[in-house]
Amino acid sequence: MDDALRAHRVARRAVAAQHEPDLGDLVPPVAVDVHGTGVVPVGRVLAAALPRPPAVQ
Repeated sequence: MDDALRAHRVARRAVAAQHEPDLGDLVPPVAVDVHGTGVVPVGRVLAAALPRPPAVQ
């Protein structure tokens, strides 16, 4: 592949990446009613879903 074609493809990918929606555009700012606790910020819901590191003894 020559350099001009490679540069053109890289430029097209960069422009396309600028127009992709952010995660914040796709996820509402709050999640509602997690186990009857009411409204919980999404960051806390995502953090609760992550595996926890082993406890240090």
